[in-house]
Amino acid sequence: DHASLAYARLDGARLDGARLAYANLAYARLDGANLVRANLDGARNWPKSIPLPDGWQLAGCGCCVERATSKAVAS
Repeated sequence: DHASLAYARLDGARLDGARLAYANLAYARLDGANLVRANLDGARNWPKSIPLPDGWQLAGCGCCVERATSKAVAS
């Protein structure tokens, strides 16, 4: 939790189940990373070029990641 992963090269990393809560992901490279079951609560600076995994959305502030509500997941 609270890791600074700014500029980290995580392309293709196996991050399934990783605890990335409140991590700083500014300019991190996550292409092809496995984020299944990763905890992304409050992760900041999500790279805009990387789609968020299922079940996650950008928070209202636009800078943090939060769990998607069931209504948002269905749409």
